[in-house]
Amino acid sequence: MQLFLWLLVTVAGFNQADVPPQTQPRRVFQYPSGNSSLTTMSTDGKLVLVSGQSSRIGVYQTRTGLLLRDYRHHQSLVTDLAFMPGKTDTLLSADADGSVRVWNARTLTTYYRWQAPAPVRFVRGQPGGGSILVATRTAIWLWDMITQKKQRLTIPNNAPISSVAFDPKGTQLAVGYENGTVSVHDLTTGSTQSKKLHEGAIRAVWLGRDSVLTAGGEPAIKLWQPGNPQPVQDFTFTHPVETMTFDPVRKTVAVGFDTGEVAVHRLATQEALFTGKSTGKPRFLQFCADKSSLLLTGYLGSPAKTWLMP
Repeated sequence: MQLFLWLLVTVAGFNQADVPPQTQPRRVFQYPSGNSSLTTMSTDGKLVLVSGQSSRIGVYQTRTGLLLRDYRHHQSLVTDLAFMPGKTDTLLSADADGSVRVWNARTLTTYYRWQAPAPVRFVRGQPGGGSILVATRTAIWLWDMITQKKQRLTIPNNAPISSVAFDPKGTQLAVGYENGTVSVHDLTTGSTQSKKLHEGAIRAVWLGRDSVLTAGGEPAIKLWQPGNPQPVQDFTFTHPVETMTFDPVRKTVAVGFDTGEVAVHRLATQEALFTGKSTGKPRFLQFCADKSSLLLTGYLGSPAKTWLMP
C-alpha cells in the first residue's frame, strides 16, 4: 500500500518539461559483434555484460568501459542474459536454440547447461532461492540448481510471453503477455491473479511486495495492486513508454521513451534527476543495487550506456 500512495501523489504529476538538460553518458559499451542490444550489470556495479545479434557475450569493466573477456560458448543468437541475484560473477544466458547456460563472468567457466525445448526469451535468477526461471514464447520453467529438476509453471494465458519479473524476495512472479495482460503468481501457495492492463504487449514489468508497475508502449505507466479494490492507476507522459524500472529503496523511477530519451524522477519530491538520449529505442533499464547514482541502459540499434545521476 505504501508504494501505491507514493505513486498516487507523485507520478501523476510528472512533467517532462521540467526535466533538466541532457546528461552525457558515463561510459558507452560498444561491442565488436552485433549492436549490444542486450545488457545487464552485476549487483556491485563492477561488471557490465553486453550482447546482441550475435552468439558472443562481452564482459566489461563498468568503471573504465574496458572489454575484459569474451564468452563464446553459445552456438546461436543470444536472446537474454542476467546476473544471478546476490552473485557478482555468476551469469545466466540463453539463446535462440534453447540452450541455457550458467557461467562465471571472471573465468568464463560454464557451471551448468540445460537444453530447453524451444528458443528462450527470458532467463532470470530467483532472489533468495536456488532456482532459475527459463521462459520460452509460451512456457515457463523453474530450474532448481541443487536438484537439477525443472518444474513447469501453469500460466493462465495463451498469448506469447513478453516480460517477466520476480519480486525482491523471490516468492512471487509477474508475467506480462503480448495481449496486454499481466499475471502474478504466488510461488509459495500456487495462487494466480491476472489483469489486462494495456492494449499492446507488456514491454516491461516491475513487481513489488503488493504492487505491479508496467509499460506497454503507451504514453503511460500503470500501477496495479492484485487483491486490492483500488482501480488501476494510469500515470501519463508525453511520449510512448518503451520500458521502465523502479527503485523502491531510493523511490526513483526510470522511464525510457520511444524518442530514445531516458528520464529518472525522484518520487518523493517529483524532482527530475536527469534525462539522457540515444539514437536507439530504450529496451532495458537497471539501477545498480550498490551504487545509488548509476543507471544502465540498453537500446535497440545503439550501444549500452551507463549514466551517473546527481
